[in-house]
Amino acid sequence: MNQQTPTQSPVQALVGALEAYLVTQNYTISTLQHYRRVWRELTCYADEKGIVTAEPEWMKQFLHEHYDISDGNALTRTQKTYYRAAGMLCDFQRYGYVLRRKHTKREIFPQRYQCIFEAAEKYCAQKRIAVRTQRQFSVHLRRFVSFLESRNLRIETVEASHMREYFLTLETLAKSTVSFDLYVLRSVLPLLFADGVTSSNLSLLCPSMRIPAGAKIPSAYSPEDIQAILDAVDRENPQGKRDYAILLIAARLGLRVGDIRELRFENIRWDAGEIHFVQSKTSNEIVLPLSDELGWALIDYVKNGRPITDSKVIFVRHIAPYDAFGKDNNMNSIISKYFKIAKIHVPPGKRHGMHVFRHSLASSMLANGTPLPVVSEALGHNETNTTARYLKIAVEQLRGCALEVNV
Repeated sequence: MNQQTPTQSPVQALVGALEAYLVTQNYTISTLQHYRRVWRELTCYADEKGIVTAEPEWMKQFLHEHYDISDGNALTRTQKTYYRAAGMLCDFQRYGYVLRRKHTKREIFPQRYQCIFEAAEKYCAQKRIAVRTQRQFSVHLRRFVSFLESRNLRIETVEASHMREYFLTLETLAKSTVSFDLYVLRSVLPLLFADGVTSSNLSLLCPSMRIPAGAKIPSAYSPEDIQAILDAVDRENPQGKRDYAILLIAARLGLRVGDIRELRFENIRWDAGEIHFVQSKTSNEIVLPLSDELGWALIDYVKNGRPITDSKVIFVRHIAPYDAFGKDNNMNSIISKYFKIAKIHVPPGKRHGMHVFRHSLASSMLANGTPLPVVSEALGHNETNTTARYLKIAVEQLRGCALEVNV
């Protein structure tokens, strides 16, 4: 992986090999310059200590001594760059490549709360909880742990009054969010009690909220709004070509974000004019038509906008390294950008994420008289009952058009 010259130390050779690798991954000169300062100081530190390998233990000590970076402390933007530079060396020595940087903004909690997240991992493993749901567990637990930290409480000292105070903080959230939050706590807290972390089973204090199936009305937008969003995309630049193709797939075919992220070239059957893929949510195979409009948008992106990359997926990030979107990336930054440019009015409480394209397509098809089973098949639903909730959109729209009658 790296050839050491007589004048180079092992860590210097590793840095040289890493930098050459990053150049092949299309990292810019300006980005590399930010990392070089850290690498130079790391190399000097390693040489002074007689260190010959990039190990996390001594690098943590280096980061603490030179940049005041410690586990559990929130990092500034500059400190994150230093931390990333050190992590790259560890990744490259261990794997021969650099792992993707995680962009999710997460709080760094003190070690005393780690047992809560470990209990959640234990529960998810026992119940074989899907990975996507496990991520939701973490999100909801972070809300609870943030509350504990704000009150300077340890989980071992939490009492009924504290739990009631926490429940009051949930009052402004949607009922479905509160319901899942309580479900997470009812799942995790018994394990903490069983392990002797808490002196009582706090889950008994968590009420159960039943949300009727289909109670929530999906957020949908008019065909005019959807077209305005598509028209707002600047298709003269590479990123615009990518965004337009993504939004067009969502608007015309109603694909879920996860399926758009994972769409590969082999899924496109150009000769048959079809798209074949297995849905990530249902694991069902689905075949959808590839219209001329969508076909040309894909061709324009692949030929004139897509960066040179070995990634197998069609849509990639447009900053180095040019690889697939992360599994947690819901593309909300893309849709939010064009909602704003198109000046689409979003009433309070109405969603405006990528999934609204799917809702809007279903609403439009039903409004045009498309039979429910046909809409269900087009969206890849296992049951027509799932699709039937979109009928409520039309009912609400009719309600808004109702005339007052003088009696």
